[in-house]
Amino acid sequence: MKKIFLILILLSLSLTTYAQQISGKIVDTEFNQPLAFVNIQLTEKKGTITNNEGAYSIDVTDFDEDHMVEFSSMGFESLEVSIQQLVANPDLKMQASIELLDQVIVSDRALTAIEIIEKFKENREQNHQLSNQRYQIFSRGKTEISPEQMMFKLKKANNLKRKERKKINDALDEVNQRVSGSKTLYFSESLKNVYKNDTVFLTDFIKNISLTDTDTKTDIEEYQKEALKQLIENIESEHTFKVKIGIIKVADSVDVNSDEDSLVIGTSDGESEEEDEEEEDEEEEDEEEADDEETPTEVAFKRNSLLDEKDIPSVLRETDYYEYTLEEASVIKGRPQYVISFQPDKRKAKFEGKMYIDQEDFALTQIDYQLAEGKKLESINLKLLGIKFNQYQASYSMRYAKNEEGFYIPYYVSETEGRYIFLRRTLTFIENHPNRKERLKFKLRFIIELNSIEARERVLLEQESFDFENLDTENLKTTMEAEVLETYDASIWKDYPVFEATQEMKSYHLK
Repeated sequence: MKKIFLILILLSLSLTTYAQQISGKIVDTEFNQPLAFVNIQLTEKKGTITNNEGAYSIDVTDFDEDHMVEFSSMGFESLEVSIQQLVANPDLKMQASIELLDQVIVSDRALTAIEIIEKFKENREQNHQLSNQRYQIFSRGKTEISPEQMMFKLKKANNLKRKERKKINDALDEVNQRVSGSKTLYFSESLKNVYKNDTVFLTDFIKNISLTDTDTKTDIEEYQKEALKQLIENIESEHTFKVKIGIIKVADSVDVNSDEDSLVIGTSDGESEEEDEEEEDEEEEDEEEADDEETPTEVAFKRNSLLDEKDIPSVLRETDYYEYTLEEASVIKGRPQYVISFQPDKRKAKFEGKMYIDQEDFALTQIDYQLAEGKKLESINLKLLGIKFNQYQASYSMRYAKNEEGFYIPYYVSETEGRYIFLRRTLTFIENHPNRKERLKFKLRFIIELNSIEARERVLLEQESFDFENLDTENLKTTMEAEVLETYDASIWKDYPVFEATQEMKSYHLK
């Protein structure tokens, strides 16, 4: 009998340890397809979502096996599953809520799409609010850079030896060949708390990582710096250089003998020490002003929460430019939703998509939209002057959940933007040699043409009340240098709430 009792205790302990982290996948019953961004609530104030592959991972430490976890998604019947059941079978199927929809939809009269949107605006202030709470937010970013053309060439070199010129061009050709046709991919992730009271938002970083190859070039400036580094390393001169773009002077003294990885730019000879001190004072003032500014996290969280009228997406504000269609209703958590699709009706409109507005209180519960075919968000075409820019891709998604206080909080936000960039420039280097006849002078011609796609996701993991007076504001980490990792490590978030990584991240940099 004692042995049996001991075995039962060991089994119980084993189950408790195993159940601390549960990972699974959610699919629909009809097509067996993964369901992305399913809202998973451990409590009213703690949860996560599935990633775009339908995978999830939740930490159930401190919850007993009978605790119920709720799974909800627009157009599907909500599920409530105990932790014990999830441990036994973490993979779930969700049923489309067609039958439930017929039962719950009620409407006193038929409203038009425009009338429903106006009702949303009238009720926004009471529906979309943030309490004085701590909000824990997980952020993930993905950047992909694909150079289409990368060319650096030394031209019109005066007083430069042929051997030296060839050495420089060979080094630049090596950069061209290495970069052209390559693709840069890197990820970033961070976990932070955002504290809000009546007047301010404060951010406190918990963890910040960057999943990237340490040799990765992340923007145009780094590609240029690589070429300039090769140029400078292969020039033999005891003097500094002036640098010009066309007739515009960029720098008075670039030191080619510096150990720095970038150009070292000195001050003009005519500047006085007093002017230098004034500039330093201005910089200090700028730094003080910057300390008072809100962080990007705070700004994004406020904007996505729809606290101000200006934060309402343009497709809801600029109703004169869009054509709206009221479609068949949907349902989430047993609450009927108006479904409104939209597309450009006039030239100024740029987006197409779909929004969901609650039938009972007219809160926005979900909106997904992207650039309509043939539309561009921003475009500059000055190719004759060596500049072309085109933001050809933009898609956004915001999802809201009603908390126990009755406010709709953004629990998931995603933004994806794609850009084409073309840049052609000629830099003229003129040696500051006292003898003009011996002065080195040469031109560096470069063409950079690339596509970049940047995606960002934010997930609300926790929210709770807090005593703002006891918050140690002086020791908040408003910024944090990213910990750089070259390959995915599943343990990086083991002590924190998790938004499951995608397979693309898990296989990153593995050969």
